Amino acid sequence: MTELLRPIKSAIKQTPLWPLLRPRRIHAYNLGAGRTGTTTVARIFGDSYRSAHESRPAETIALLEEYWAGKASEQEVRETLRDRDRRHRYEFESSPYLGPFAEHLADIFPTAKFVLTVRAPRKWLRSVIDKCINSPRDELAEHYVALRDLCYGRPPDQYSDEEAVLASHNLHSLDGYLQYWAWHNQTVLNHVPEDRLLVLRTRMLSNSLPQLAAFVGVNQSALSAPGRKNASSDRHHVLDDVSEEYIQELIDVHCRETINALQAHWSG
Repeated sequence: MTELLRPIKSAIKQTPLWPLLRPRRIHAYNLGAGRTGTTTVARIFGDSYRSAHESRPAETIALLEEYWAGKASEQEVRETLRDRDRRHRYEFESSPYLGPFAEHLADIFPTAKFVLTVRAPRKWLRSVIDKCINSPRDELAEHYVALRDLCYGRPPDQYSDEEAVLASHNLHSLDGYLQYWAWHNQTVLNHVPEDRLLVLRTRMLSNSLPQLAAFVGVNQSALSAPGRKNASSDRHHVLDDVSEEYIQELIDVHCRETINALQAHWSG
């Protein structure tokens, strides 16, 4: 019966009737980068709202790949994002790979609210490296390999002496990781209006339910208590073999401007 109804449901999704049949109580996104608590935030909303984490990854990452390669125009991107939204009608969506589309999402959906979860660069770097080791590229689906390479650049053919320890795990360069940290967060800050953006530190998520509820406009009782839902299963301490001074220098070069922008945002 489900298969018989599928074409009918697909047709209804293309009509003005669909929003009436699937109304939204809220409309919000978390655009934080990976390893910043995106799974946790999705689950905070998951008991009471239609909440999704990394929905439709293959098709959304393919759109990002085409857009960055110049194969999809801004108009095509926006039409695809509208169609994606029309089909699923999520009330809350938390997906790192939507961050690069921040400008489009903010313009297409002028009443939507946006959360940006942020982890400090050094802690984020440790976490994302552990994730890359625990889920190596030769075991990943092609679209996730493509996403890593889009964000961090392909693993280098040769590593600098300072980063030689990364070679045994076929990791991306520290420049690649940290440049993306800065670019992702700065992109969201630049393109989402301040009155529609809530920036949350990952380490403060356990105390953020009142802020989240007030920002999205719901009763706090509708939200679930957060927890560490997607921690790396193993810690490899790769950065222990890299000079602290070297890491800090890269953070200062790539991330300092964005760190200052975030601090100004929090203090404001």
